[in-house]
Amino acid sequence: MSWVAAVAAAGCAGPRAAQEQAPATVAPEAAPLPDTVTFQADVAPIRALAASNGYLWIGSDRGLRRVRLPSGPGEWVAADAGVVGHRVSALATDRVGGILIGTEAEVGRLSEAANVAEVAGRMRYQTVCKLPGVTVLGPVLAAGAGDGIWAGTPTGAFFLDGGNAVPIALTAGGGTAGAAVTSLDVEADGQTAWVGVAGHGLVHVDRRKVLTTVGPGSSEPIDFVDSLGTAVLPNGTRIAVGRGADGRTRIVLLRRSGPEVLIADTDLSALALVAPRSSVGATSAGDGPWLVAGSASAPRLYRLEVTERGQLAADGVVRFSPTRKNLQSIRLAARPDTRVLPPDVTIAVTHATDGQQNGGVEDTIFVGTRSLGAARLSPVDTAVRHSTGSPTGSAMRSPVYFPAGEFALGARALSVACVQQERCVFATGSGPGWVWDGGSRAIKPIPDGAVGGRLMAVAGDGRSAVYFVAAG
Repeated sequence: MSWVAAVAAAGCAGPRAAQEQAPATVAPEAAPLPDTVTFQADVAPIRALAASNGYLWIGSDRGLRRVRLPSGPGEWVAADAGVVGHRVSALATDRVGGILIGTEAEVGRLSEAANVAEVAGRMRYQTVCKLPGVTVLGPVLAAGAGDGIWAGTPTGAFFLDGGNAVPIALTAGGGTAGAAVTSLDVEADGQTAWVGVAGHGLVHVDRRKVLTTVGPGSSEPIDFVDSLGTAVLPNGTRIAVGRGADGRTRIVLLRRSGPEVLIADTDLSALALVAPRSSVGATSAGDGPWLVAGSASAPRLYRLEVTERGQLAADGVVRFSPTRKNLQSIRLAARPDTRVLPPDVTIAVTHATDGQQNGGVEDTIFVGTRSLGAARLSPVDTAVRHSTGSPTGSAMRSPVYFPAGEFALGARALSVACVQQERCVFATGSGPGWVWDGGSRAIKPIPDGAVGGRLMAVAGDGRSAVYFVAAG
């Protein structure tokens, strides 16, 4: 019996049938089987992803989960490990594979327990800095580059060093207040970073001052106001992707001689930039980068490639050309990728894996969504990747979803208690409890703190009382 059938039999339809009694003079008929109600768990939007040591770490407003790669199983980890805060808004991997976590309370670090007296495999949590609401983390990863973490928040950028959060200047005058960080990419040396600032474009900074401004505040103003991030092309050129004041997608070549803006020859709405990562975590000139573009409900993945001036573009390929006439400038092409994206992508990251098809290291793309959990976009084979046409039909590869269901993730048992047959409470022994109100096909989590901890088991009298056991 499936779990959905078990739920229906446990109390949603059965009690009503049991109350209907046949007259004593008539032999009772066999009670009809209860209806099977199929529920869809209300999944929280994914806000952060990180891959490390064979796991994909998934952060949302409901906490932190990890799924063993390549396909599961998964478990909730935040409550048992002692993570401070509940809403996870940022994740990153440090130099030795530890997981950095940003919550509404602070920035912390999770690592495998090293003390032999501790339980093998148990995660150990340590506070890094009391900086709440971090949305992006960029640890210093290169050997010999020192320690520390770059961090972006809705109110500015900071460098975390020894428990202190040192503000980073985001304007030539040294200002930081109220500057929402939209992207953050740390250079390989760990000493400088490219920081996107909402409404102001992009700044290249060290820990003391602004080195370069790319946007309305440049010495030569550029229509580049919202940065989605930076990446390095295979030829070593760093680019920035974002939007202008008119909402159109712009790619900026970040050259020493000065920035140069490229625009698409057709309308292409960029939603996210996916940059390959080097062994030290910085954006690198590896496979990719990729652009997530289109509508939120039907996004598409494009691979950004260097192209020649005058080179004919295949169907579906979008060209980016300089806004100023420059015969020597690089042109870029956004070529449709063979991998299909889920709808409503909220975040996308890459992770280097051992490519079996291509005989080398390939970048697997992991994506988080608004309501479908997280999925994996596997590497494509070389022949398909270098084809010139727009992929269709059998060439397209669907995403592989991880065990999503926040309802079933790490479930140990199932117990159900219904109140007046119209409102049912479910417990699985892992994660939050869940409620079905009888009027929809979705079950929703019980609000944080309502029962004091993880809901382990429930029971009820079918009328007005529900009894429960909660951990913590």
